[in-house]
Amino acid sequence: MSEFSSNQSNCYLSAFAEGVSCSMAEWENYGSGDGFHFQKLCKECPSFAAETAALTLRNLANHYGPIVRQETELKKDADVMLQAVQDYVDSITLTA
Repeated sequence: MSEFSSNQSNCYLSAFAEGVSCSMAEWENYGSGDGFHFQKLCKECPSFAAETAALTLRNLANHYGPIVRQETELKKDADVMLQAVQDYVDSITLTA
């Protein structure tokens, strides 16, 4: 959290926001302390949210029933979207 909070240049909010709309209620954060800041950072820095979800899934996969039961699948549309995100990040990284 501290790494992404201190430098949001790699958040890619504009790329993640393309074609997305949210109500004011969906942007609201709840609670206080680290939980509040975690919610806020996930919304303001979607690359943090994606990385956190990936690390959580990798390290705590046994916590997620559908993963354990092998009920999940990678849909073609999701695969295409994830590849587009990777290509975008790679293009930014290579030009920086």
